[in-house]
Amino acid sequence: MTIRELISRQRRRAFLAIFIGFGGLGVGAIVLGRSTYSPVLVITFFSILVAGMLYQMHAIRCPRCKGNLGRPLLNEGGPFRLSRHVRFCLCCGIDLDSWVNGHPK
Repeated sequence: MTIRELISRQRRRAFLAIFIGFGGLGVGAIVLGRSTYSPVLVITFFSILVAGMLYQMHAIRCPRCKGNLGRPLLNEGGPFRLSRHVRFCLCCGIDLDSWVNGHPK
């Protein structure tokens, strides 16, 4: 697995949680006055949303230098993959298309 694939996988997890959180908040807002469980739904999905955002901002790191790449790369590429235009780690300069452990598996 390359570093780019690892970062893209982490981005997919973060954005999936963010999308689930937003969708759940929308459903919770629709049923807010109709159900006794709606406050629990809203709090649960808001927590998922915040967890996804925090994961994106603080947990996506370079496997070599452990530098934070979540916030600087937030707008690079789509929500589920890292742009091919980003070629090197912003912290240590390693090629993102190199293997995570130095060799293919």
